[in-house]
Amino acid sequence: MPVERRGEVYPGDRAVCDHDRVTLQIHTVDLTRDERKTVVMERVPVVTVWVPARLARAWISQEQQV
Repeated sequence: MPVERRGEVYPGDRAVCDHDRVTLQIHTVDLTRDERKTVVMERVPVVTVWVPARLARAWISQEQQV
């Protein structure tokens, strides 16, 4: 879809959630690197999580060392 038409069909991730409950979304993305956007891997599954503010304080996140 051309950049100028984005948002016409899909309202965006922020609009596709329940603002009172935890919401999961599953996307597929192409991983790229460098300025030329060289594709490293195609259609990688990615999970996103929306946590409403009333629940966010009880959550702890930890970054894993690579």
